[in-house]
Amino acid sequence: MFITRIIIALVLSHSAFAEKPFMDLSYQEAITEAKASNKLVMIDFYTTWCGPCKMLDKTTWKDEKVQQWLDENTVALKVDAEKLRPIAKKFNVSAYPTIVFINGDEEVVGRFVGYKPPEKFIGAAENAIAGVTELSIARKKVENDKNNPMLRNRLAGELVSEKKYKEALEHYEWCWEHGVENRPGFSGARVSFMLSDMSRLAQKYPAALTKMKSWRDKAKKNFDSTEAIRRNCTDYFALEKYLGTTGAQLLSIYDGLNERGDKGSEIQSWVGYHVKDEIFSKGRFEEYLEIENIDRVIMFMEMDRDRDYQDGTKDIIIKLEIDRALQPFEALLVMNRDKDASRLMNAILALDSSPNTFEKLRKVSTKIDRIDYIETINNVAKSQTVYATDE
Repeated sequence: MFITRIIIALVLSHSAFAEKPFMDLSYQEAITEAKASNKLVMIDFYTTWCGPCKMLDKTTWKDEKVQQWLDENTVALKVDAEKLRPIAKKFNVSAYPTIVFINGDEEVVGRFVGYKPPEKFIGAAENAIAGVTELSIARKKVENDKNNPMLRNRLAGELVSEKKYKEALEHYEWCWEHGVENRPGFSGARVSFMLSDMSRLAQKYPAALTKMKSWRDKAKKNFDSTEAIRRNCTDYFALEKYLGTTGAQLLSIYDGLNERGDKGSEIQSWVGYHVKDEIFSKGRFEEYLEIENIDRVIMFMEMDRDRDYQDGTKDIIIKLEIDRALQPFEALLVMNRDKDASRLMNAILALDSSPNTFEKLRKVSTKIDRIDYIETINNVAKSQTVYATDE
């Protein structure tokens, strides 16, 4: 594919991002340099809010082997896709990070989307340049394991990136209808990651929106019946959420279940997780804690503490886990469930005892005027010679 010369003084001119491995060149200067040195231009399209983009900056771009490979094979540039929209549009960039390889004749010879850790980047780059795309890799994996919903979901995502929306929808449909029966462990991903991905497709492809609404309507019929079953009820709440129903609206549906007696209470136990944040925001802490199982929260934190992380993901995952745990921590303090609050606080600090975490715990305790916990947090911080700092 030929890219017309972009005469935007090439807004790339002498980038402020000329830190290794990137060059302090305009786009046209980079093309000229690539042609003269028989190299490719590599552009890292990023945004300031993109987590995987920051992971590339923190890990992959700092790796010596990656820097050496880029220096030997490319002229590397870095582009803020939101500031330089005309350039991003020329290269059909719609997800971040997108890595594009261009030859001296301004032909795109390869590309891929998403974070690659240092040990995988060079292989992914060489595959892209050789024409082995992420889509072709995903297709091959599904061919070898057709009943794996995780692989099909990944393939659907790659198809969306290539604007093959009809085929992508077919794989999402299979995942929704048959994923759990083939992989029971897919149940959680089915009503979270998969629906999140599909809702993004629905913004571009009306048939996907129609399909999601048909699933919602089918699930609602069971939800409204006296024979309601768990899967249909959780499907209904998840689909409403990803179709744009607000938390307040979902809470109203949830509260309406009070009028359905024992069956309504049973359904509430199934779908409460989808409205727990709204219940918390209303100060219904006792009800919130019935939904948010503290033992489970602590168990997952212990699992995250002991797991092996992919390079660059550890800090992000831990921060998310800490932030999620602060909500039940606050509810426990309000309800004076000090034993559980102490258990949760210890689990939080076992996962991360940085000054930031101590400060977050202190802020929660201060918010509800739990002086005893502020003192405990300060004492623990001092005993570990950690001093809290402002975020």
